[in-house]
This record gives sequence, C-alpha cells and structure tokens, in this order.
Amino acid sequence: MIQELSTNLHGRRLASQIIVPPAIGDEVIITVPAGRIWEPFTLHAELAAGVGGGNRRAMLIFTVGLAPCAMAFCHDTQAATTTNFYHFLAGYHEYFDFGAINETYQGFPRGILLAAGDQFGTQLINIQATDQWQNIAFSYFETLTP
Repeated sequence: MIQELSTNLHGRRLASQIIVPPAIGDEVIITVPAGRIWEPFTLHAELAAGVGGGNRRAMLIFTVGLAPCAMAFCHDTQAATTTNFYHFLAGYHEYFDFGAINETYQGFPRGILLAAGDQFGTQLINIQATDQWQNIAFSYFETLTP
C-alpha cells in the first residue's frame, strides 16, 4: 500500500510503502516500477537472525542496471538468535548510535536517483537460511517519467 505524504506537485511527490517480507533466508529487494524515477529517502527493516552461522552485518545496496553502485555498511554486527531494527536514512554521512537497544541507524548519500527497473534493498553478510527480514517500510521521492 502506498501512502502519499505530499501531493504530486510538478510531477514529484514524497510517498511511503509497507511491503510484504521476503521468504525466510532471502533479502529485501525493491524494484522501481515502470514510468517512475525514485530517490530513496528511508528504509526501515527488522532482522530476526536465525540459529547459528555466527554474526551478521547488514548493509543497504543500490543496483543500477546490473551493477551495484552504492552501499551503506552498518558498523555493528548482529548475533545469531537476536532481533535488530535497521534504519537507513538519506543525507546522513556516518553511522549514528542513538543509544537505542537493538536498533542500528546508518546513513546513505542523498540524491541517488533510480530509474524503472533499478533496485535497492538489503544485503546481509553471512546470511543464513533461517534469517528473516520483516516489518519493512520505506519512503522515497517519486517523479513520473514523460
């Protein structure tokens, strides 16, 4: 479901979505639909790490065409059998620790433009078959293409 946060003035609006979680052991992958240009603003997701496999490290990755073009690495690792909330925020230049328990905040560059077919989403270092991303929400600026 798309929630429009601002009106589509001059062909641009701020919107947010909540999406269905991927299958267990899969990553969050969001694809820009046809006829749109997106500037991602936030991605929030909760990771329930499964049993075993050691620590995980989450990152946000942007893919233009077939090539990853930008990534935001989290500094913290997450242990097996724990749950953590990840907040990726445009415009912050560094990792910020607000003292929240089981929450990680990571910035990524503002102004990344993704065209139809481009993607952004999570990439988990040391992902295990029992890991589950859930409670996924993101916001973006959208421009309609001519």
